[in-house]
Amino acid sequence: MTELTTRLLSEAKQHRNLWRANFAAAVILFLAALGTSALATVFAATGEHGAVLPWLTAAPGVIILANGFFKFGERYTWHFEKSGKLKAIFQQLEYGNAPVKEAVDCWNNVDEEMNKKAPQFGEFSVFPSGKSKD
Repeated sequence: MTELTTRLLSEAKQHRNLWRANFAAAVILFLAALGTSALATVFAATGEHGAVLPWLTAAPGVIILANGFFKFGERYTWHFEKSGKLKAIFQQLEYGNAPVKEAVDCWNNVDEEMNKKAPQFGEFSVFPSGKSKD
């Protein structure tokens, strides 16, 4: 392996690890919201644990807000796509005998394209597009 292929594979693996972590976070938060909502419903129906009920009732909303702010689902998709594209460049370079210049240009294009699509933190807007209706 050359230094270029080592760096390319390393970055692809880094994005693979990040998409896995973001996917896990999104799933865990979804399950936590679902679980706390179900538990709050059961506690409200049975009248048990009245001191905990307000916290359990608020938890799903807080979890959904946190997931909306950190955008784990969108980050998962972004890292998944970038990891796949980098892995494809690596395979072309390593096994397809692609010219180094062409591979570097392709890598730069992937970085430029993916940076434009990178999800940003936050955006507490009541409008789905993030723009106000004027």
